[in-house]
Amino acid sequence: MSRRHKEQETESNYKPQQAESRADGSHERDNSFLDKILNFTITKRDGTKDRFSLDKIVSAVANAFMKASVSDEIEVDDKYLKIPLQYVDENIIKEVQKKSKGGRNPVKRLFSRISDSKVVEYFHNTLCAVKEKCIELYESITQYSTCFLKAANQFFSPEDDPYGKISHYHRILECEVVELPSRKTLNNWLRWFEDWRPAVTYEDRREKKQRARHRLWERLIDWIKKYLMELAPEYAVAY
Repeated sequence: MSRRHKEQETESNYKPQQAESRADGSHERDNSFLDKILNFTITKRDGTKDRFSLDKIVSAVANAFMKASVSDEIEVDDKYLKIPLQYVDENIIKEVQKKSKGGRNPVKRLFSRISDSKVVEYFHNTLCAVKEKCIELYESITQYSTCFLKAANQFFSPEDDPYGKISHYHRILECEVVELPSRKTLNNWLRWFEDWRPAVTYEDRREKKQRARHRLWERLIDWIKKYLMELAPEYAVAY
């Protein structure tokens, strides 16, 4: 056997063998499993899905945490991790924006079944009624603004999440309401109302005050929903 022939035989013995697809589809399943590990899938509200490289997402989040030295700049709740865009790599933002094109359109009005102008009208009418008929439930414009959003969302569109509408809600009211609280303030108070829980054992003075306030807000929300029933009975089916 010639030297050249021996070299060719040696190369063939050490040549990596390519995995073959099996009849039972196990090879395809292996690829699918690897794909899930290496990629992060986001399901949008319209049902469509986008995939992003997992290592890029992890790297972006890690870098953001390192850059955000002030703890309250990063918000964490039971559903979302919110990081200011200034701390996220620009390329990640562009990639997400590019893949998000063609998805669900931005919120154009607060509730799909009623115009924003009508919502603003009901906001003012209900505020006047609260101050006239149940002033004992009224604390401040901040309390009322938060409670109205919660009550109106339950009345006009109970299947939706009010958190995703705070920015639009604030936008349609900021030129209409004197001393309207900031969007962040509305978000924080709505979160407080949703997340508050009574003390399990001992209740100190602060916790008693919080419980009394929460109960007051609950009563105001219920009152607003009942008043909206009078103002807009045609939407009673959503209540």
